[in-house]
Amino acid sequence: MDALKPCPCCGSITQLRVISISSLLEEDETPSAIFDYYDRRFTVICSYTASGVDGCGVSGPESNSEENAALYWNNRESDHSSTRYRISDGR
Repeated sequence: MDALKPCPCCGSITQLRVISISSLLEEDETPSAIFDYYDRRFTVICSYTASGVDGCGVSGPESNSEENAALYWNNRESDHSSTRYRISDGR
């Protein structure tokens, strides 16, 4: 997998992670069909930290593989485009 481009919102490179979207869900509070679907979906996330030192919580487009999630993150139209990224509240 290629190196990830810096976050388009905060510029971080140290907090970027390719994750399974199911890792953001509470398994015991999510219907199994939904959890299973998101267990096979991936995204790049700029991990939020409680200290606010690094990472802003933005995430990229969903994909069916880790490699494609990284590709989508790196091939964004513009480093200043906010239409393809979501800001999370850090939860």
